[in-house]
Amino acid sequence: MVTRDLPKVETTGSSPVARSLRALTLLALTSSVSLLPGPPVAAAPPAPTNLVDRSTLSIIRGGGQYSQQARGPVVAAVDGQEVAVGDRVVTGADANLVLTFFEGSTFALSPGTDIVVQRLAGDATSRDFSLRLNLGTIWARVVSFGKPSATFEVASSSAVAVVRGSQIGARVLPDGTFQCWTREGAMDVNTAAGQQASLVDGETVVVQADGQIVATRPFVAVESVLQVRTEGPVWPLLLHPHGGANGLVAPGVVVSQTFGALVGAPLQNGTVQNLEVPANIEGQYVLILENRSGGDSAEFTIFLTGARARLYESFREVGQETVQEERVTGRIGPGARIAYMIDATVERPGEQDASLLGFTVSPPQPGDEAFGHAKVLVSPVELQLAGADTLR
Repeated sequence: MVTRDLPKVETTGSSPVARSLRALTLLALTSSVSLLPGPPVAAAPPAPTNLVDRSTLSIIRGGGQYSQQARGPVVAAVDGQEVAVGDRVVTGADANLVLTFFEGSTFALSPGTDIVVQRLAGDATSRDFSLRLNLGTIWARVVSFGKPSATFEVASSSAVAVVRGSQIGARVLPDGTFQCWTREGAMDVNTAAGQQASLVDGETVVVQADGQIVATRPFVAVESVLQVRTEGPVWPLLLHPHGGANGLVAPGVVVSQTFGALVGAPLQNGTVQNLEVPANIEGQYVLILENRSGGDSAEFTIFLTGARARLYESFREVGQETVQEERVTGRIGPGARIAYMIDATVERPGEQDASLLGFTVSPPQPGDEAFGHAKVLVSPVELQLAGADTLR
């Protein structure tokens, strides 16, 4: 294990890094679009005309296919297009797509995933959603309305999962096996064979194609993770090498787009934040900090931990093997956004049992290319729930 402090840095709102974030696009799901500071970028597609009965598709990397009402011609999916009730989306073999719904909930679609939107209904105070997962893996971040009537279902041929939590996942294998997980919150699973299972955060259930439950156990997405803890008045956002964004964006909206990620609830009046993403992919993880202290500069501290745990054993219950720890301190200027590039070295990259060997952290640096194609769409309903009307 390696533990050390990295040099302290200071930034201002006019830093080149703050101006280089144009590739991280924050879109409001309204007729107006708000972009982060930076050079001009391609215009976003028109916003949906009726947000309640449709969602918006974002292509993070690769591509996919789309079929209207699941019966129309199969065509290439388009970044920013509407996906309505009855529509089908299939991701490519090396693609990551995100569906964002009218109230801010998101479905991140992994490579080789096939879904159909079965039901979308609701308003600014409630919802009734159902998605059919035919094949592949999804990761969902579900907005909480605090009402039992605000339902969100994931259905397969063998089971239906009713989501009560906020960060959950599900997958269907080619043989029809259905598995679902929850990192945060509860989930009720009802199978075609009449069996039931109730999950709490940190658990998974496996259902055979005939509807028989074969296992309920603790859930760990992969053996290796990258954990981030920030202290200070900043919004942290961690970008995965595959483009998924995970963390918080102003004014405190949770983003969780990577399978197995966990964004913890803010602590100590929002000045302490914990994030965790799978670290089974070798490459560059990008940590973006945004000053949330208004017109003042602010000091911050970042704690980075690379860790491993055995599959299907909770990190909390069995502890973890710490691979490396780093600590970064600095000051961020008013209105500034800064970024740290975290380069991870992984053995057996891409596998569930991939082993994180270590990582390096660079000082904040400019460069549009470093931010990939990450996108975060923010719903006006969620902005209202978060106590803000617009993004700055």
